[in-house]
Amino acid sequence: MITSGDAAGNHLPFASTFSGNLSLTYTTALAGGDLALNVNGSHNSGYWLEPDNILKQPDYDLLGASIRWAPSNARYTLRLWATNLLNKAVIGFIASSALGSETDYSNQPRTFGGTLTIKFR
Repeated sequence: MITSGDAAGNHLPFASTFSGNLSLTYTTALAGGDLALNVNGSHNSGYWLEPDNILKQPDYDLLGASIRWAPSNARYTLRLWATNLLNKAVIGFIASSALGSETDYSNQPRTFGGTLTIKFR
């Protein structure tokens, strides 16, 4: 089946007009090691999901943070982190059919975790 249409003047799918990232890290000495505090954020102005520009992902902001402690002369570091602190759902894929449309929110929800890194010399 061949279809035709005119998308003149429409925006490209998944192409936002603006996106930006900012990350700040503060490091200080603490308890015989280094403590690093990090906060990172991003903004996206949103994007259209299909060439016909009917469905749109609205603008969104994402925020993450972490704290890392690295003892001096130690083989390990400990890091606690959080991602998507604002718990924003971002559309990553959408498919339309005669039965409706299926949307995939491909980013992770608000997530917390820890990482232990060990260096083997």
